[in-house]
Amino acid sequence: MKNHTGKSSFFPFLLLLLLGGLSCKKDQDNLPAVVDIPIAFHIEMKEKLQPGERPLEMELRTLDVLDCSNYGIDYNLNQGAHTIRLTLKDLILEDPCDDMEGVASTTLTFGSPEEGDYKLVVTLKNIIKNEGLLEVNPEHYAIRLETTDGLLISPITLSRIPDNLIWGGVFPQSDSLYLLAETFFSELSILTVPIHLNPGTYTGFRVESNNTITLTAPKVPWQGNTFAFRYEGSRSELINLVEFYRTVGGEGLPILLFDEEGFVY
Repeated sequence: MKNHTGKSSFFPFLLLLLLGGLSCKKDQDNLPAVVDIPIAFHIEMKEKLQPGERPLEMELRTLDVLDCSNYGIDYNLNQGAHTIRLTLKDLILEDPCDDMEGVASTTLTFGSPEEGDYKLVVTLKNIIKNEGLLEVNPEHYAIRLETTDGLLISPITLSRIPDNLIWGGVFPQSDSLYLLAETFFSELSILTVPIHLNPGTYTGFRVESNNTITLTAPKVPWQGNTFAFRYEGSRSELINLVEFYRTVGGEGLPILLFDEEGFVY
């Protein structure tokens, strides 16, 4: 049994009313008497990229920008054998209000749950209760809630990254660098093995229905050649390859490369 408590910056204005009227809004004279439950915060599933097992994490972040950046929330996370209960208990303002606006977030770690279905209950101050399942299998994690009041969950299904995977992209910024980018991609292809990934959302990238790769973390403003391969060689070989082409191409040839252990090349 795991039991965690913590504080994290949280909640948009309307939900502050719901959770007891605490707010960093400076003018509360015209608060509405009746408040509909809005989408309050975003829950995003991720795998923690690290050597060995990759624990499941859920990042909670505010959808709306808060007037006070130093609001916190008192929460309780309780994990049983096949039950996960997350209770958002109350808001905490560390006086004085920090006037800087910002989107607040916190990350909850669930470890590496065994395969199976887990009862999932997300409660907001014993007023709103969302119940359903967290599905765990070798291919993906999935949240299946009967209701999602006050929640935006995305992705609902998170595909799990296989071992020995690398992914990234090369993004030539001028026509004169396209040939160099293609040469980099060809050399990388020789060192790696093609892999089939089912369409879906993974940590850091998405596989589209046409098997193309879209990088999601970080999001890139450039057009280029994205990829995902199986790689079982030495890390130094990839480092040398990337450094060579970055040196030759300069700032005009951005290259991004990641692996399932969280290493950024």
